[in-house]
Amino acid sequence: MALIFGAGLVTLVSCPQPSPPSSGSDFTSISGQVMDASLDESLKLTTGAWTGGAGSVYGTDDAGQKTKLGDLNANGSFTASLPVPSAAALKKVTVPETSSGCTGKITVSNPNAQISGLDVSVDANQDGTIAPITLTTDDQVNKTTGTGTATITWATGALVYADQAVNTSGNLACTADKTFTVSLNTNINYVKGWNKATLIMKSTVEYDSFEMVAQSTAVTMTSGTLPTNNWVLTSAVGIDLAGGMSQQSFSGKTLKNFAESFLHSNRN
Repeated sequence: MALIFGAGLVTLVSCPQPSPPSSGSDFTSISGQVMDASLDESLKLTTGAWTGGAGSVYGTDDAGQKTKLGDLNANGSFTASLPVPSAAALKKVTVPETSSGCTGKITVSNPNAQISGLDVSVDANQDGTIAPITLTTDDQVNKTTGTGTATITWATGALVYADQAVNTSGNLACTADKTFTVSLNTNINYVKGWNKATLIMKSTVEYDSFEMVAQSTAVTMTSGTLPTNNWVLTSAVGIDLAGGMSQQSFSGKTLKNFAESFLHSNRN
């Protein structure tokens, strides 16, 4: 999974030109803490001490090549070495098409640059894909009338390898239908080598008699940091990271389907 783009303000704003990236990255390993996690019916994320035991940490690049990155300690702590992706995993950076109900533009500074993401997983008494994720909610829907708004804000981190330095910047505003709007804002600086990236999605849904009548979503994509050092099993929060945010298919329709699935899978 190579996260490239993001989104941000509902109203389009000018995006400053990113500063030139450095010549390369010395980021070749990552340490983290795997946590137990659960998501209740109100979409509250609860984390606790890891109970999955000791095991191994693996990484799978965008060509499907799986490599052991390090050991998982019994308490959930790990340090993982980051390998250079296979040549088959590297793909040129693409930008979202504006024909799918979107206006605005995202530009790529280096059209020759290629990237690959790394899906991190653990093999222990509990196993599966892990990611650094945070999530907060603000549910203002009246439990009797079913009227009001519900807002969810979540952030997820990604590890992205670039074979050359590349910047992406710009804004998009998308409308999937009359009730769904989304704004995209990205300002990403990838250096040659491994990079950290964070995607933040804030989505507000308006309900009337428990039926969704409108939804607005703002997503921001940045580079340089992860949202948290705590990693959780993505299955625990019901997110298919690999299927929803590929740079190859980031359109208004795709994001609409992803956001609706995330917001409603645990509410109904």
